[in-house]
Amino acid sequence: MKSKFIIFISLGLICSCLQGCSYDDFNRGAYNSVQSNQRERCYRLIGHLRDDCLARLKPTYDQYKKQTENEPSKRKADNF
Repeated sequence: MKSKFIIFISLGLICSCLQGCSYDDFNRGAYNSVQSNQRERCYRLIGHLRDDCLARLKPTYDQYKKQTENEPSKRKADNF
């Protein structure tokens, strides 16, 4: 009985740790995948079309995350 309880608690702790860590990793992976696909489409173009396309690419995931974290504070300041 005790061993089943310990296993249950251990699995719960492991799952909760993995969930917290994997959420950001999943978002980063998805964002980078979309960016990679867009970049590949840009490289299929030629000349100034390629340059324009690459210039329109969104920032890195870290830059994107910083921008989105700062936006709610800007919205709150604008509402007052």
